Amino acid sequence: NACYNGTYGVTIDMTIDVTDPPACIAPSALAASNVTASTADISWSAGGTETAYEYVYQASGTGEPTGAGTQLTTTSVSLSGLSSNTDYEIYVRSACDDGSFSTWSSLNFTTSPACGDTVYDSGGASGNYASNELVTVTVYPDVTGDLVTFTFLSFDTESCCDDLTVYDGPSTSSPLIGTYAGSTLPDPITSSDSTGALTFVFDSDGSLQYGGYEILISCGPPPACPTPSTLAASNVTASSADISWSAGGTEIAYEYVYQAAGSGEPTGAGTQLTTTSVSLSGLSSNTDYEVYVRSACDDGSFSTWSSVDFTTNPACGDTVYDSGGASGNYASNELVTVTV
Repeated sequence: NACYNGTYGVTIDMTIDVTDPPACIAPSALAASNVTASTADISWSAGGTETAYEYVYQASGTGEPTGAGTQLTTTSVSLSGLSSNTDYEIYVRSACDDGSFSTWSSLNFTTSPACGDTVYDSGGASGNYASNELVTVTVYPDVTGDLVTFTFLSFDTESCCDDLTVYDGPSTSSPLIGTYAGSTLPDPITSSDSTGALTFVFDSDGSLQYGGYEILISCGPPPACPTPSTLAASNVTASSADISWSAGGTEIAYEYVYQAAGSGEPTGAGTQLTTTSVSLSGLSSNTDYEVYVRSACDDGSFSTWSSVDFTTNPACGDTVYDSGGASGNYASNELVTVTV
């Protein structure tokens, strides 16, 4: 094995064959770009002096073509009419002046998901994702003006180290919505970007692998009363916390409810205010809380609730446990800072 990574002093036996180049040289450096739910641009480099090619694209795993392909005289082709969220393979070969053909060169690519698709991790519907993955997926709405929504049907990752990060827009430069890990099912996430797109990145390490994620992609027009976004808790003490959020649209009023974590979405009205932040006081120390916020729009309607969880600091008289609680074990790779 010419790529053997051995220690110093190991003897490596190999055979090197030197042959004449083929009369018709195969294309190289195949690449896919501008991949959407239904299109992809494929390019390659000429193998020699040939000026014509044949290509075949098909479902991934079909295998090397046994017949002729579609002819063209350029080193690129734009494919259209593809199925969304689908694995494809494309084969390209040189058609040389003497009438001969080179061997096939190939490339695999996957089209983007579209509205109505269900997206799985690399393990599919029933398997575990792989180690050391770094997967980026962007979904655009089918109709201009609509918004993409991610609804998580299942979610299970290594809580310390395997994260799914969602961005509000068409790239990882878009505003961060949240980073999710563990077995808690994230709430549905809807884009508020002008493109209507959402992007997620899944990053796994080299240790444990779990069942992963199952995300239903849906699209629709913006709600009449937009939901607040990017809720955050700051300046948390043993008895107080500052909660802030971003406006979902042009609404000028909100309602909020704070309660013990795990109480669930409010069924009644909350406390009204006209700012995008609130300072909570009189909280119990060393306690898990959840805050729900919704928009109150001019037409008298309300948006859906957005929420954020936080934990107040311990105080004198409290007993502080690790993440496993009174009887469980703490988790791996934790980094917890507590000031009292």
